[in-house]
Amino acid sequence: MILIASCLFALHIFGQSDRKVSLYFNFQGNKTMYDRVIRNNGRGAGPGLEVLVNTQSKFKHLLEINCDFFSGDKVMVSTLDGHELVGKSVVPCIFIGTSYFPIHNLYFALSFGPSFINSDVYFAIKPCIGTYLGARNRFTAKISLTNIFQRDDAVNQPFGYLNIGAGVKFF
Repeated sequence: MILIASCLFALHIFGQSDRKVSLYFNFQGNKTMYDRVIRNNGRGAGPGLEVLVNTQSKFKHLLEINCDFFSGDKVMVSTLDGHELVGKSVVPCIFIGTSYFPIHNLYFALSFGPSFINSDVYFAIKPCIGTYLGARNRFTAKISLTNIFQRDDAVNQPFGYLNIGAGVKFF
């Protein structure tokens, strides 16, 4: 599914007559909103890259790659039937999606993709609201919620964290 979506994304990018692409370097702070053992992954931060395809319409495609590092107690907890609930230290994610610009500098985005936690791959979605600042959109600020559908034998509960980030445009 991700491979097909990535191919369609690439075909649309290279099929544009105006191939203008923007690259942003982002840094975000994270606060865990819900998790199996919330104290194990209380807060975090991490860098990211965002590629935005500049089209003439109000809809623009995006690709985001980020890696979040979480702090917390990291206490091993197990369920009554013996499954370990391991804390998350590093959570890399790859998202593709689309953003909608109702006005020039304000956007709403929805993206999805794989998230990698402790050698396992989970599906994640990331709704976002953001803005571009400066005369040439040199800076960006955004708030988003990353929801990782962490379903396994231990506990059937998702992992979600609030992201507050800022970025600077490379090109």
